[in-house]
Amino acid sequence: MFASTRLKDPVLVRKIDVSVVVSAAFIIDHALNKGVSFSFLSRLLYELRERGFKMGLCKRFTKQPDGFFSEDVNALIGHWSTADLMRVNGDEESPIEVTEEGYKYFREILVEELEREPAQLLNLANVVLSLIAEQR
Repeated sequence: MFASTRLKDPVLVRKIDVSVVVSAAFIIDHALNKGVSFSFLSRLLYELRERGFKMGLCKRFTKQPDGFFSEDVNALIGHWSTADLMRVNGDEESPIEVTEEGYKYFREILVEELEREPAQLLNLANVVLSLIAEQR
C-alpha cells in the first residue's frame, strides 16, 4: 500500500482527466521499469483522490476488500489495447506492456496537458513518481 502522505495544498485548476493520470504513470514507469498493472492504476487513482486531486471520474470507482477497481481505467486500458498501444498480459496484477506507439501517444497527451495546466501536471507527476517508486 502507498504511504499515507497527504498534499498540504495541491495546485488544482481543473479536474484532471483519467487519461492524463494513466499516461503519466506509463511514461514515468518507462524510466523506472517497475511494471504498471491495472491494479496499480486503480490504486493510483484512489491515492490521488485521497491526496486532494480532483479527477474527472465519470464511472464507478470503488475500494474493494481485495484492492481497488476503476471502470474508467478498465475502459481506457481496453480501448488503448484495442488500438495496439499496449498489451495486457494475464491478471490485474500483471505489468501492462506499452508499445512504442503507445509511449508516443502518452507523451502527446502529457504535452497537451503541460500546455494547459503546467503546475498541475508537474504536481501530479511528482506524486505519481513517488507512488511508482514505492512499488516493490
